[in-house]
Amino acid sequence: MRNAGCYSPTVWHRTLAGYSDSPVGSSEPIAPDPGRLIVALRQIGYSLEQALSDLIDNALSAGATNVLIRFLWTGERIVGVAVVDDGAGMDAAQLRNAMRFGSAARVDHTSLGKFGLGLKLSSFSHARTLVVISRREGLTVGRRWTLAGIRRHWDCDIVKESQAAALIDAPWSPIDLRVSGTVVLWNDIDKLPVSGRGLRYTLNALHRRLELHLGLHFHRFIQRGVLSIHIDQQEQGEPEHQIRATVPALDPFGYGVAPLEGYPRTFVMHLAGVGEIPLDCHLWPPNSDRPEYRLGNRAAARQGFYFYRNRRLIQAGGWNGLLQNDAEPHASLARVRIDLPPSFDDRFSLNVQTGKPSERRRRELARINRILLAAAALEQG
Repeated sequence: MRNAGCYSPTVWHRTLAGYSDSPVGSSEPIAPDPGRLIVALRQIGYSLEQALSDLIDNALSAGATNVLIRFLWTGERIVGVAVVDDGAGMDAAQLRNAMRFGSAARVDHTSLGKFGLGLKLSSFSHARTLVVISRREGLTVGRRWTLAGIRRHWDCDIVKESQAAALIDAPWSPIDLRVSGTVVLWNDIDKLPVSGRGLRYTLNALHRRLELHLGLHFHRFIQRGVLSIHIDQQEQGEPEHQIRATVPALDPFGYGVAPLEGYPRTFVMHLAGVGEIPLDCHLWPPNSDRPEYRLGNRAAARQGFYFYRNRRLIQAGGWNGLLQNDAEPHASLARVRIDLPPSFDDRFSLNVQTGKPSERRRRELARINRILLAAAALEQG
């Protein structure tokens, strides 16, 4: 026989629902342990490409037109990475907010940031120390996060003005920081190991990876001439190199003439309560050897949906579960371009890394997919 004084969770919930006042007697804050939390946050899984893309997002939001990525090395180790931009910079209050984990949301809907975590998580995914020096209208400020400071209950260091000015006034060619701009510096790198083939091989491989990823994900900005991304390297304590690479745009739809009449063609996906989203469907010419088609991988693995948010590519291919195999041979020529307005954010699940969206309604995407597969099969004979 059930004890009348024992309630199941469901009964307890129903009982509480009958009260007009809260059943809670009091509350108390339970803060997370900062040391353990930062260890967990460092394991979120940013690749170097994703981490640097987040920093470039911030630079674009600040109005930057030039970004420099510089690898700093000594001996056979990569000891630092600097990301420098010529945007509007930040004053002391703005920098303090930017260094906050979960910083205040930007009111600008054209901003690429969404959660206020990108600067911190992307940096700590590869380094143990984050330094940010920024200049706005000639005034220079600086902040520093260290793992030790975080463990001391989120103590963020304020960089002396003289040291901040010395760092931002260092040579950062081709970036001009005399009036405004920002330097993001990763120190105490512990997540960029040098391969067994040596430092030079590792740096060259990193350059190739970044040129592919950044040239693809920011191709619209590069093509329009509103963004230039430069990559170089410097031995610590030595003068900067004059040799640097400028990232070229890789347009995944830059094939010229379509192989089939009627393409590219646009379909409209209707989302109840949201509106319409155009889907621009493309077929690449067969047997193409262009880098925009191969994109560093097997061509079939790069076909599928290309989602953009504020002109920034956030998913480069893949069929989002509509095919059993994303490398389906009959889909090896098909790509779909989809621009997601920021007002649709709540309908798409964008992760902390501004990564792949997962649409709740797939039926219309599946219909588009079937049409593309049929067209691709026809083209391949």
